[in-house]
Amino acid sequence: MRVNRTFLLSNTLRTVRLDALLQAMQNEEFMNKRRILANDFENVCERLLSGAQLDLYEEKVSSMFEVIAALLFARTPHREFCWYDGVEGLTASVRKSRQIEFTGQMWVDDKKTQRKEDFRATVTDKRVTKQGIWITVWIGTDRAEGEMLAAFGIFE
Repeated sequence: MRVNRTFLLSNTLRTVRLDALLQAMQNEEFMNKRRILANDFENVCERLLSGAQLDLYEEKVSSMFEVIAALLFARTPHREFCWYDGVEGLTASVRKSRQIEFTGQMWVDDKKTQRKEDFRATVTDKRVTKQGIWITVWIGTDRAEGEMLAAFGIFE
């Protein structure tokens, strides 16, 4: 009987370790996907700042703002459980030599209603002063901001 208990315990520990390893790999894979998304966003911003005309939907910028809004507004009490589902009528304009403004209507779902709210975001390249790229987002009257990597949930 003792052998069976040891065998069961050994298999249980092996299973727990395997689950932890798989979860760690999935988290690493998830973080890599976020890094790729952040790099893509940075690339789009650099191209816009250089004067390129881009199809923002083809570049998936609307989807990128879903991730950014969810993470930046996660600690805003009345927005912490909101779901963001893209920006309609998304436009971009270069405001200053190192700043882009995006505008449109963000779809917001708060588990009670689904609605569109005014959306505005500014992306400011402060890498010259070693401060990174900063993103400020307004949805309705609420405002949140953060450095680009943090806005994509990447903390190094």
